Parts: sequence; structure tokens; C-alpha cells
Amino acid sequence: PKEDDNTFSAEISGLLRKLQDEDPEVRYGALEKLQATQDERLLPHLYPLLADPYEFTRFLAAHTFSEWDARPAVPHLVEALQDEVTFVREAAVRALRRITGQNFGYQHEGDSEAAKAGRQAAYEQWKTWWEANGTAFLNG
Repeated sequence: PKEDDNTFSAEISGLLRKLQDEDPEVRYGALEKLQATQDERLLPHLYPLLADPYEFTRFLAAHTFSEWDARPAVPHLVEALQDEVTFVREAAVRALRRITGQNFGYQHEGDSEAAKAGRQAAYEQWKTWWEANGTAFLNG
């Protein structure tokens, strides 16, 4: 939603631009500053960070959604359960558990086929839960 950027302060708008920077440290630093703002209008700007090339930015994005108790971030966090980096998956599942109160036995650790299969099954349960309950959860 680019047209509503003018509703943000110059400082916030500048930080939002830094989220697009080529340098991963710049993106991370901007997110770190935005985390303190806790403005729900920022959420659409932060969702893409769960797919950032820099794993620490993905981790911080998941952690930020948890700190903000950001219900609209749930479907994005569910997708982050598929991250290739263990600590990013851990941040995503912790955020989901905190925000939703759901669990589904998701285990963020393990590279064995059994661990991957268990993770996939729990991910599918999260997706199914969201499809069934997402609208009510967001309006609840």
C-alpha cells in the first residue's frame, strides 16, 4: 500500500525505504528500529521480510510479529515454518504459539527424513487450522 506512506512520519517512511536496501545489515537495522514502533499499519511492509535473503532479518521479522501479537501475520508465519534455517523456524513457531494459543506439535529442529515429515505434517495442520479459523480469529 504505497499510497498510504504519507501517513507515516518522515522517520518511519525513511525506515520503510531502508527495508528495500541491497545491504542486509541496513534492512535488519531498519526493522530493528521499526520493531519499537508497534504500528499495525506497518504489517504489510514487514510481511515480505519473512522471505528476506538474510536469515537474521527473517528471524527478527518473526520475532517482531510475536512481540506485537500481530494476528494478521499468522498466515505469513505459517509459511515461515517452511524456512530452511532452524532458528527462523523456531522464531516462527514461537510467534504462532504465542499469538494463536495453538501448538500442533511442530518441531523446528532435525534434518532427518522423519523430522522433515513431522514438520511438514504439523505445517499442514497449521494451514488447515488457519483456513478453518482465520477469519473468526482475525475478527475475534
